[in-house]
Amino acid sequence: HILNATDEIVGNYFSFVLHDSEHEEDLDGSKTDRQRNELKINNSSEAWLQAKEGDLLTYQWKFRLGSNVPSAPGKFFHIFQIKATQGGESGSPLLSYTISGGKLLFRHTSIGANMDNVSVLAECDVNQLKEKWLSAEVTVLNKDEGYVVMSLRNLETGELLMTYAGQQDMWRRPEVTDPETGKIVEGTEPAVSKQINRPKWGIYRGVDMSDPVKYAEVEIGFTDFTVIRENAEAPLPVCFSHTAGEGVEVLTYVNPSNVPLTQAKVIAAYYGEDDVLLAVNVQDIAIEAREELQVTMERKVPDAVRCRYFMLESMETLRPLCLPTDVPL
Repeated sequence: HILNATDEIVGNYFSFVLHDSEHEEDLDGSKTDRQRNELKINNSSEAWLQAKEGDLLTYQWKFRLGSNVPSAPGKFFHIFQIKATQGGESGSPLLSYTISGGKLLFRHTSIGANMDNVSVLAECDVNQLKEKWLSAEVTVLNKDEGYVVMSLRNLETGELLMTYAGQQDMWRRPEVTDPETGKIVEGTEPAVSKQINRPKWGIYRGVDMSDPVKYAEVEIGFTDFTVIRENAEAPLPVCFSHTAGEGVEVLTYVNPSNVPLTQAKVIAAYYGEDDVLLAVNVQDIAIEAREELQVTMERKVPDAVRCRYFMLESMETLRPLCLPTDVPL
């Protein structure tokens, strides 16, 4: 169900496979309406991998949807999730990459007990993604007033396919029934003991065992799983989009911590062939205490040249703010 494979683009990778719905060994335990083939972090994992309340973690990975992945599955079809691990809050994922209705959806769910509060944060056409290696990054501040920054790129071209940055409730507390509406809502009590948020990569789908044709074999390649523990005390603003043209570049930043920065600099590093550094453009800025800011910079090289952006808050703090196409600084 997880095979070793190799590819000219990414080298070694894992091929995750689920067979058709007649294969009982692929079922999720005793649940005959779903199949699961996943890699995940849990409470027994090393402590630094576990996302506890207030932690800031970044998840990076590469994946490729096989041609046999359905564009419109008959039931749910998750390929990435971030979920709580304890209590009734561990039901629905907080975040997920989900295939539905011809789209790859990036979704948030505020309640674990059901799917009544699902919101789509970003989406793209799933058919344009198949048989292409993709680079994904998701950064999460795990708290009630947390935030999420996500980007999905074509690994070979660097094209930005989907992006999101914004504040979200990213911590689950015990859920209760609202006496007025009868709906399940998040309570005010602290999270249950040993609660963490954890990522899950792979294939988790609903099936109908009587219809093996509709729920046929599927395959997704995964590689380069990376977990980065960030400093959550003073997260820097994150650049989640940029446009270039007419000799300038416009960078859009989101400031989740809503904290002003002084003596900040935006740095643009431009690369040519063979990863040769061609030029560096530095611009002083001040980020006010607001959620979004746009910075316009002069572009000193042709538009085709690859670029990576950084923000320099002080001599001790250097953090990438915009994902590179494929070139590290």
